[in-house]
Amino acid sequence: MLKKWALPLLVTILMICGCQNDPAMLKIDKHEVDFGTVRVMDGPQQVDIQCENLGDKTLRFRPVFTDCNCTTVSLPADSLKGGESMTISIKVDYHGFKPGEHFSTVKLFTNSKGGPEEIVLKSNLVANK
Repeated sequence: MLKKWALPLLVTILMICGCQNDPAMLKIDKHEVDFGTVRVMDGPQQVDIQCENLGDKTLRFRPVFTDCNCTTVSLPADSLKGGESMTISIKVDYHGFKPGEHFSTVKLFTNSKGGPEEIVLKSNLVANK
């Protein structure tokens, strides 16, 4: 006959063994980038974001979304194995924009247990002089 404590012990052991295989987990080094004061006719502003998969399973990047056509994202790969890292390049081209504060957002959708990551890009655009 199974003792009363045996079933809870068995369930606990199975849970602990199952938790050792961590899912994919994306970590990025910047969630906000301030380009500062930018002249409208300056070339594109660029920032490099370091990202790493802290989990054991392969991290897969799904479509990357930006809320402005002025923003492009360059991913060197569409997946990262556990423990791997890479640099994501983000460019914002303000050519033709009106002076003033500008905000745009990049969303990285992955299979990370943390859900999507958001990067906010901001700048103060000034007229050319």
